[in-house]
Amino acid sequence: MLTEAVMYQRRLTMIRRLVLCALGATVMTLVACGNPLQENEEGESSGGNGEQDASGYAVQYHRNGADSGRTPADDSQYAVGAAVSLLRNYGGLHRENWTFDGWNTEPDGTGLPYYIGESFSMPDRDIDLYAQWSDEQQCFSIEAVTGTITAYLFASCVAPEPHITIPATVAGVIVRQIGPGLFNSRALTSVELPDTVVEIGAYAFNNNDLASVSLPRDLEVIGVRAFAGNENLTSIEFGETLREIRENAFWKANPTEISLPQEIEHVGRYAFRNSIGAGAESVEVPGSLRVIEEGTFANNRITAMILHEGVEVLMTGAFSDNALSSVALPDSVISVDRSVFALNDVTEISIGFDVEIFDETSFGDNGASFREYYIESGQQAGTYVFNGTDWSLV
Repeated sequence: MLTEAVMYQRRLTMIRRLVLCALGATVMTLVACGNPLQENEEGESSGGNGEQDASGYAVQYHRNGADSGRTPADDSQYAVGAAVSLLRNYGGLHRENWTFDGWNTEPDGTGLPYYIGESFSMPDRDIDLYAQWSDEQQCFSIEAVTGTITAYLFASCVAPEPHITIPATVAGVIVRQIGPGLFNSRALTSVELPDTVVEIGAYAFNNNDLASVSLPRDLEVIGVRAFAGNENLTSIEFGETLREIRENAFWKANPTEISLPQEIEHVGRYAFRNSIGAGAESVEVPGSLRVIEEGTFANNRITAMILHEGVEVLMTGAFSDNALSSVALPDSVISVDRSVFALNDVTEISIGFDVEIFDETSFGDNGASFREYYIESGQQAGTYVFNGTDWSLV
């Protein structure tokens, strides 16, 4: 229970605050001072930190030379530090012979640029944003809500050489996705992608002549057959944010080595399947990829395979039709399906305890005798060696 002295002190504090607020009414409102009648038992205002006007700060958009359309309006009031998402040009602001190119804190574009699809932290003042206009030829069409490039105007914008540079923004919108089939069968030899892209759609670069690909820093998903049929593709640089590669994404591409990023979670069936006698020579799979799907690395020239601790299941034909002689499975592997190493001449196998081996095809040409010996040996962990006739545990 509060003593009379404490209660008196709090009443005195309330009166002082009300007097101060009244004296400062010309420069602040009563709300800005906080309502002393809403104090809790600890003496703290229940309305926040007591330093911010409850009405917050405003973001106002300006047409800045547009000759038609409606300026977007943001009626929200933002506290200092609140995240503010940029409004898109939903009112269709238009300027004859110019293209909308985002917003800026200065009319002439010399201030801070902002693009649809990004956000900023609200400062301790109101913000004015002015429409920006570009007279450059626009070669892409974009869906503003998702930031997906949906078309390329080949008739008027095709480059002298079969190279495409995709910008980070189109019409003031941040590019987040490359639409399905956008550059399918266009004879491209190179492409430059912005780091803003998080997803590449199905068939986006299917059946081209790409020699190398440096994937965006923020990329998370590569769609079905996105880079399939690029038989000259010898180098793939993955970003560390990549989480999913969908089926057949790099079918019949020919990277010399495949080193998957450390956080990859799913690689679809036949993602790196190739033609017999072509394809990768080495593969490294991080432990984040628990299941290696059917035929993922089939029909390559793999002689070196590194599977990290965490990989658990190898599905049908995952490494079939390669040139492996030695297989090292981490202790985390619990199951090897049929034909995983079919058509490999495997003579050395490092394997954990009690691994389920589906049948005699699981470890290739010498798989039948290995499976039998492994079971007879009590499915012990260790390294097994084939001398041309029999297996032994060393």
